[in-house]
Amino acid sequence: MLVPHDAGFGVEGVDRFSPENITKESPSFFELNTKIAYLIDIYYDTQLEINAGIQNIFNSFQKDFDTGAGRANNYIYGPGMPRTFFVGTKIIL
Repeated sequence: MLVPHDAGFGVEGVDRFSPENITKESPSFFELNTKIAYLIDIYYDTQLEINAGIQNIFNSFQKDFDTGAGRANNYIYGPGMPRTFFVGTKIIL
């Protein structure tokens, strides 16, 4: 995917930024999510679901964020969340 990288400013050698407007090709990402759930019968038509899972199992993310006060804050691509663990419950009536 082609991603526009706007010019920024900062301290050379300290901050990470692009000195000019360029278009870069982003690397490919593979995002894998999983969820397991277990149903428990509570009453006649009432069930309790207990679930757990992981989002972005391989922790794919952008490795070249701009840094510093003058960074291009719109230079973002790839998966939106880091590796995330979750648990939950749901009552089904």
